[in-house]
Amino acid sequence: MPANEDTSGDSNTPQQAPPQAPPPPPIKRYKNEEGGNGRQNRSQVANDENDPPHWTRYVETACAILLVIITGYYAYFAKQQWVEAQKTANAAICATRISADALKLTRDVFKATQAAVLQPSVELEAPAGDAFVAVVFRNTGHSQAQNIVGSISFGRFDEHGKRVQHTIRPFRRSTVAEDSFLGEYISLGERLNITSPTQQHMTVKGYISYDNGVEKDNRQSFCFGVTTEKQFGSQKWEDCENVAAMQRTMK
Repeated sequence: MPANEDTSGDSNTPQQAPPQAPPPPPIKRYKNEEGGNGRQNRSQVANDENDPPHWTRYVETACAILLVIITGYYAYFAKQQWVEAQKTANAAICATRISADALKLTRDVFKATQAAVLQPSVELEAPAGDAFVAVVFRNTGHSQAQNIVGSISFGRFDEHGKRVQHTIRPFRRSTVAEDSFLGEYISLGERLNITSPTQQHMTVKGYISYDNGVEKDNRQSFCFGVTTEKQFGSQKWEDCENVAAMQRTMK
């Protein structure tokens, strides 16, 4: 058959099938395995990309646990340091107390054996002239007493308790050497009749303050009393409390 022959009218000639339509474009799937609105899916993809991986949460948890452990260890270590500091402070306080006690013991021993001690005593004297009361402070210690200041109050009372004489005698000395003494003498005058059978009560009291070689202004008080009858020396000078007790028994 000629090439340019028209065969369209020939019913015996087979006809070609029309070309197939191209397949539809594939649907783009996202991480949520869904199609649909592109803007919504892109937003979902962006959110998924911003979500951190699961392993970061594990790291955060591990860091939190490690922080708790470190904090607990630091608290324990700080407590141990505080306990050791308290032990050190207590040891220092104990050492200070021991040193203070040792120093006090040394001072007490020195005071008892070496310091000056002015021991008071009282005597009633009746020489050929006027009678008098002698108040003597003898240094029985082993150091020199210095800066001595004191005062003596003398009182004499008749048998009825009426005061017939009252004398106050302040005194001052610079030093009193070891085994030496200082004395103060108070005259009774002619008012005391040594042959009188009546009772008379006399008191000597006061204080003395001095530096004893260990302490400054070491102050001591004293009080003596005596009840005389008929003659001097019939009674010894005693501590005022003892004299008061004897007077109560005599009533």
